[in-house]
Amino acid sequence: MRKAFFPALLARYFLERAWSNPVRLVTKADYDRGAVEGADPTPKEGTSIIVGLPLKKMRAFMAGYVEKDPVVAGVSAFGRDGTEQKLHIVLHNKGTCKVKEAHGVAYGYDAWGRAVTVNKGGERYVAFHAKELSIEPGGKATFELEVKNAGTSSLAAAHVDEVICEGGKTWKRG
Repeated sequence: MRKAFFPALLARYFLERAWSNPVRLVTKADYDRGAVEGADPTPKEGTSIIVGLPLKKMRAFMAGYVEKDPVVAGVSAFGRDGTEQKLHIVLHNKGTCKVKEAHGVAYGYDAWGRAVTVNKGGERYVAFHAKELSIEPGGKATFELEVKNAGTSSLAAAHVDEVICEGGKTWKRG
């Protein structure tokens, strides 16, 4: 029993260490790998992404990560019918201006909360660009993005990185 305990403890230590700072930037190599023909939208180079977290930890991390954002992604999921796969995101406007556009990143999870591939290059994330929105302060709207490579994902977590309001006011994640 002792022999099995130490390796498991050591593995858990390294997982917790990796999960303690899951934010990193998309590199040129990441972008090039994800921007292949037939792929879904990939975040631009320099975009902050969150890597390696199971869904439960992702939700806990996101609560603090988006706490002061003017627009947050609420319920998010991947859905399918016979021929289409779509990413659905409910956007909540916590800001003071009417939102016209929102850009961000969504992460795919299977029904057990494990991160899964949602893009052709093997990424567990996909970029979204919600245009033609009209979200009043305090309001919400559902955004849908048709995707091609959702795989086994059914659940999603998402964050907004850029907001464009009516009148030209903008906000970007810094």
